[in-house]
Amino acid sequence: MTFCLIDKNWKSIIKNCLRKDPSQLRIVCPFIKAKTIENILELKPSSLQVITRYNLNDFAKGVNDLDALRLVLQKGGSIRGINGLHAKLFIFGNTSAIITSANLTKAGLMSNQEFGVLTEDKTAIRNCHKYFERLWNQAQSDLEAKSLYSWEIELKESLVSHGNIFEMGLMNDYGSKVGFELGTETHVPPIFSEQHKSFVKFLGSSNNRVSLETPIIEELKRSECHRVLAYPRKRRPRIVSKGSIMFIARLVNDPVDIRIFGRAIAQKYEEGRDDATEEDIKRREWRERWSRYIRVHNADFIAGTMKDGISLNKLMAKLEYDAFYTTQQNKVKGKGNTDPRKAYSQQAGVRLTQEGFEWVNTKLQQAINKNGKVPYYELNRIE
Repeated sequence: MTFCLIDKNWKSIIKNCLRKDPSQLRIVCPFIKAKTIENILELKPSSLQVITRYNLNDFAKGVNDLDALRLVLQKGGSIRGINGLHAKLFIFGNTSAIITSANLTKAGLMSNQEFGVLTEDKTAIRNCHKYFERLWNQAQSDLEAKSLYSWEIELKESLVSHGNIFEMGLMNDYGSKVGFELGTETHVPPIFSEQHKSFVKFLGSSNNRVSLETPIIEELKRSECHRVLAYPRKRRPRIVSKGSIMFIARLVNDPVDIRIFGRAIAQKYEEGRDDATEEDIKRREWRERWSRYIRVHNADFIAGTMKDGISLNKLMAKLEYDAFYTTQQNKVKGKGNTDPRKAYSQQAGVRLTQEGFEWVNTKLQQAINKNGKVPYYELNRIE
């Protein structure tokens, strides 16, 4: 047999292949349930490597199991995670390989209508190994037991805070983001991938800049910018519409700059609802002067310091008048200020052009990929 099409008996076929060659088992599978993988690993492969997903939404919904990953580690296996993984592949040493639509779940192996191919062709097996190794190398680091523990805490915090998993919004995905060109592509979450309107919202002022070494989490605790962005009492932020993308930035020193460290989706300002209450002002005295709110949701922040943020100076040096909406419009009209460095003076924020949006959004995603993202359970603790 070189190739064999399969549409049933997945569990027995996988176990038979492993019996024939237990020297090495390589698995690529998005969803793995504990009881299913436990049954297969009774055959004790000498070497075990698993590539799967680390999306906490999957674990919250029960389609993936933290216990399954823990079991693989207990059996001496190695695990790596890939963002957006959908492939299913099982390689048994150099003897056989299965390419299938079935996940390692009871439904996938026992009841769903799944289809795939079993091959003993040496060239096909060699190419399957090449595919596996490319994903494995892109994912870079092995899963550690302590990560499973921290994910469990994060899941618990989210479930306690939100109750209904379908109302939790986007939870963290700790899988490696890889592109077709060996991970060079930057994948922006769909919610941030298209511009409606976009703004850079400035936090702080020229006389209270912070150091580049300031942890971003400290700024979140100070400003609560993961929930609301504050505007001056005399300037209602009516230009910001529902769905606008708000890039959140802090004035910094050494050198003097503005560093973008997060992004969120805006709600439209509503008078009364979005004005600081007496209680708000008691908690944060500065809200008496900054009493108008733009409420935001689905916030992402770099897990690092202001030094890891995106430099507004670099944006202006790169795009010049094409950085900001007003300077670009003035350039087209042939009158008015076209110097971006003068466009945001004494302003609470500045509107970006399409070019500015794309540059900032890409740079911010790259910074998040490199440094990680502040977990949602940390944001909930601030509240």
